[in-house]
Amino acid sequence: MGVGARVAMAAPPLSLSHLSLALSGALSADASVRTPFEQALREWESSSGYMLALLSLYEAGVGRSERLLALLCLKAAVDRRWNERKEAAVGAEEKAGVRARLLAACDETESTLASQVGAVSL
Repeated sequence: MGVGARVAMAAPPLSLSHLSLALSGALSADASVRTPFEQALREWESSSGYMLALLSLYEAGVGRSERLLALLCLKAAVDRRWNERKEAAVGAEEKAGVRARLLAACDETESTLASQVGAVSL
């Protein structure tokens, strides 16, 4: 059963394969396909490791659209969770990993992706 079908109750546990599938599904023009994947991405945002998983998929060179969406999701998660003092705040270890990997991503040659790497404000 795919991520989209399972999201109606709850998103499956965060994994690179589920995240990759959700990024692809969230790009669908069909709202009935797209919506469950968008919901899964929202649910995973508060999961430990979500930001690093997005960076892993970005670095893995999945499709250009999926890489762009991974960066947009990363930017949104950073904007919402980076400085929180709540339970869902990003841990120090994940923050250090995100900083290091974003620095390495600064050599992106594709202009749209490069501008999104630069737009992530830590």
